[in-house]
Amino acid sequence: MPERLEAQGPQSVKREGETKSPGEEASPQAIPLTPQATDSPFSLFLPPLLSYEESQKGKSLTIFPFFYLRESHRSKEFLIPPFYHREGDDPVDALFPLFFWLRGQKHHTLIFPLFFHLENSEGHDWGIPPLFWSGRRKGGAFYDLAPPFFFSWGDREQSHWIAGPAYRFSSLEDERWGLFPFIWARNAREEEYLFVPPLFWRWRNPELKRTLTIIAPFYHHENEKDRFFGLFPLFHLSEGNGSHSLTIPPLLFHIEDSPHLLRLLSPLFFYERSKGKETIVSWFYQRHQGVTLFEGVIPFFANFYDPRDASRITMVTPLFWNWSSPAEENFVLLPLFLSLREHGRTSLWLTPLFGHHTNLEKGDETTWIFPSIQISRWHDGDAFNIHPIFYFESVSTHRFTVINPIWWDFEHFDENKRYTVLFPLYYRVVEGVTESQVTLPIPTYYRRREWKNEGQWEWEFHLAGLFDVGEKSQGEHWWRLLYGLIGWEHRRAHNRLWLFYLPIDFPHPVQSTGIAKTP
Repeated sequence: MPERLEAQGPQSVKREGETKSPGEEASPQAIPLTPQATDSPFSLFLPPLLSYEESQKGKSLTIFPFFYLRESHRSKEFLIPPFYHREGDDPVDALFPLFFWLRGQKHHTLIFPLFFHLENSEGHDWGIPPLFWSGRRKGGAFYDLAPPFFFSWGDREQSHWIAGPAYRFSSLEDERWGLFPFIWARNAREEEYLFVPPLFWRWRNPELKRTLTIIAPFYHHENEKDRFFGLFPLFHLSEGNGSHSLTIPPLLFHIEDSPHLLRLLSPLFFYERSKGKETIVSWFYQRHQGVTLFEGVIPFFANFYDPRDASRITMVTPLFWNWSSPAEENFVLLPLFLSLREHGRTSLWLTPLFGHHTNLEKGDETTWIFPSIQISRWHDGDAFNIHPIFYFESVSTHRFTVINPIWWDFEHFDENKRYTVLFPLYYRVVEGVTESQVTLPIPTYYRRREWKNEGQWEWEFHLAGLFDVGEKSQGEHWWRLLYGLIGWEHRRAHNRLWLFYLPIDFPHPVQSTGIAKTP
């Protein structure tokens, strides 16, 4: 090692330009262990075993893989595997994998097998992994873990712990605890409960002073105004606010009495009186008096009347029915007669022979004649049907005629469309400017299009793939045998000869103008 790096003792080195203080004796300059600035960097490498570097920042020495040393102005570290040591702001001592110790201002970390300890200004953590972990924080937060049997965490306002099936979660205003799945409990300002299913249930609202207790099959509920209790399914009793009721389900019996209500139910009858209304229902007679009036012997006779709109329904089942109001009057005598009358409309039926309906408001009327004839005369058209054979209808928007299943003709005037079928021989479709026709059993197809406003038209005809011919208003025309075995086309730009399905084009001859060219 260069002579200038050898340690000479604890004397300090006089820097250039410094003067001696009075009485200070001269002493030889010495190089301390703390690295000093050098005039120039120095490096020595003998790869891969030896590496040495020295500069103003410090020095380092490596003897791979047995030794490592690094020194600087603020820190020092060396490694003799498996021991590691560091000095400086955060000193470290480690003996891998048995020991690790990190120190610093207001914090340290200590780890060795089966134990660790961490501490800083905010709190500390320690544990014996994997058996136990624990921690505390400056704000009061904490945790203790001993998995899988015990877990605890929280702070100054709330805490939680779980010990196997037992648990407890608590805060300043709420507490929950239990033994899963046997006990469930809560204590809070707005709710308290204790459940031990399926034997015991108790729930309470302290603010409303409402409590429910169930010890099956007994139950009990109470609050400031009323209470009820019972033994399911034998009886139920409730009382409060000057009223009480008793229900005995096995006897189909119920009675309720209060200042505004009297209700009685038994196997023989039902009776209720409430706020000016009265209802009685028995096996033979039924009556209700209130806003509406009802009286009957169901299912044979019933009479209903509503004085608010003077409407009434009377029936003597199954033959006679009458329902009326200021707006209508309807009468049915089954199975022969039906009369329906309302504002602007009437219907009269003599079943099953004759029926007639009139709408005076629109000027429409329809007549049905047995067995299936319908005659309609409407304000915008008429119709005549013999179901299911003949149908005819003609109105302002459309018209159709059907002779089932042979003839079908539908025409839409506003869309300029018409569909005609003579099944199975003839089909015709007209849509706008296009008309198409198909005939059978010898398949033929004919199509024609005409633009009347422009004075243009075109048509084409096809005979079962044997012969095709067509023409346009511009003077173009064409014909073909067997889709092009032989044929001729006259086009505006050229003529075309089809010969054995090959197209041969001929340009039109140039017509002479009779004007000689000037040399």
